[in-house]
Amino acid sequence: MRHILDGVLLGVIGQVNRLMFALSRGRVVLYKFRGVPGILLTVTAPTAPLGRMTDAVCLPDDDSYLVLARPLQEAEFCALLDSSTAVEAMRGPGETAVPAALDKLTDSAERTAVLKRVLSRASMEERAEVRRLGLTPVARLRLHQPFPHSDHSAVAAAIVVEDAEPPSDAR
Repeated sequence: MRHILDGVLLGVIGQVNRLMFALSRGRVVLYKFRGVPGILLTVTAPTAPLGRMTDAVCLPDDDSYLVLARPLQEAEFCALLDSSTAVEAMRGPGETAVPAALDKLTDSAERTAVLKRVLSRASMEERAEVRRLGLTPVARLRLHQPFPHSDHSAVAAAIVVEDAEPPSDAR
C-alpha cells in the first residue's frame, strides 16, 4: 500500500512541478528530484592491481551502507567482490577515497529483511526509485574511517597587513 501511495504522490508532485515551470516560463521548480545516492568504489583485484572504479547505488544503514545493484549488474558486481583484495570508497569524483570493507550478502532472506529496514528509513523518492529500477542488495559497505568533511564554504583565509614603518608623530 505504501509504494502505491508513494507513486501517486510523486506523480502529483511531478504534475505540479510541470505546471509551475510552464506558468513561470522556466523560472520556478518547486521540488527537485535527487534520485538515489551513489558511491564510487575502487576495487583492487589480482586481475586489476591498479584498481577498477565502479559506481554503485547505496543507502545508509546505521554505521554502514547497503550497496544495491540492478538485476543485470548483480552477477558482475558479485564476481568483482569475490575477486577483490582491497576496496576504497568515495562520494564523488575529486573527493578523497576512504578504505572500506565489502561484505557480500548471499542469503535471500537477509537481503529482503535488510532492504525492508533500509527502505523504511529512506525518503519517498528513494523508495520509489529503488522499486522502479528493481534494485536488490548485494553487499554491505563498512568504512574504516568516516568520509572527510567536504564543505568548501568552511575554507577561509586570514590576512594580516602590517606597516613596515611606524607611524610618524613628529608634527
